[in-house]
Amino acid sequence: MRRVGRPPLGDAPRQLIAIRLDVEVLAQFRREAQRRRVGYQTLINEVLAQYVQKDVA
Repeated sequence: MRRVGRPPLGDAPRQLIAIRLDVEVLAQFRREAQRRRVGYQTLINEVLAQYVQKDVA
């Protein structure tokens, strides 16, 4: 049986979740991601990772 989805990125695979975001928040992430030429989920992950690092440090 073939695995569905993308292959893991980096050393650890990412976990698939469902999250509800305000329509405008998601639209802003999509616009910014398009401007940076990255995926919007990648951008959300980067923003969250920066926040966690900043909060921990």
